[in-house]
Parts: sequence; C-alpha cells; structure tokens
Amino acid sequence: MEMGAVPIASATAAISQARGEPKGAFFVRKKAKEHGTRSLVEGLPAGDSMNGKKLVIVEDVTTTGGSALKAAATLREEGATILRTVTVVDRQ
Repeated sequence: MEMGAVPIASATAAISQARGEPKGAFFVRKKAKEHGTRSLVEGLPAGDSMNGKKLVIVEDVTTTGGSALKAAATLREEGATILRTVTVVDRQ
C-alpha cells in the first residue's frame, strides 16, 4: 500500500535499471482518489495494466499483514500473479 514502501520500490527500480535488468515499480492505494486516474494501482505507464504480470509486493513494515493481503487481492483482481511478499521490518 502507498506510502511507506514507495521509496523502497522506487530505489529498487532505479538500481535494477542501472544494472541493466529493469524492473518497474508502482503502488497500490488504500482507496482510489476522486481525481486523476481514480485507480487503486498507480505508477503504470500509459496503456499498461497488471494483466499477466508476475509481481513481488514490497512492504516497509508489517504488523498484521493486512495491507499486503489487501494489495495482493487488488492486484489479483487486476489480473496479476503474486510471486512473493518482501517485508523490510516485521513487528511480530
């Protein structure tokens, strides 16, 4: 979910590009905004979708896992396959 993991995912995408193995980054909102794309998934190139993509979910901090589970459900509804979830800090 947005915000905590956005810098982590963005840095990972930048490093992957510099290493010649580019990986994209995006984020999943808790709730769609009333303006702009009005989408739960933000950061995709124009015309791109989650359909058929294989993804890793990145979380900055996990307490219950609820945010990752909600993001995974949203992404699966958009047609993605979740390969794994990576958590930087696990509080429990």
